[in-house]
Amino acid sequence: CITKTIQDSVAMAAGEADEMRYWGDNNAVAFEEEKTDLVHITRVSSQSKESPPLSNAGWNIPAKEYIRWLGMYLDRKLSFKPHVEIWSAKGLKIANFLKHLNKTRKGSPANSVLTAV
Repeated sequence: CITKTIQDSVAMAAGEADEMRYWGDNNAVAFEEEKTDLVHITRVSSQSKESPPLSNAGWNIPAKEYIRWLGMYLDRKLSFKPHVEIWSAKGLKIANFLKHLNKTRKGSPANSVLTAV
């Protein structure tokens, strides 16, 4: 939904959610509120602090700071900062584990350690 304000975006998303649930009812598909995520993507810094939830027809979906979609972590400004932080932490965890393995008696082969990281 491309709009000028976050409030307009929430209203438009509510309409889309109605259509989604109508389609689901007609095609025997159930959507779960717990598995539904919402993030407001904006370029305007004055609106970046606002995060109104999507409340519609009994659903209350809070806006999140970032969501995971197809393996990517997308934040409000599409800066990919959460994506880099999360995957850097995972890489550091693996590197520390491999460093811990090398403290054993003989250690792992250097080529294996280099290709694993």
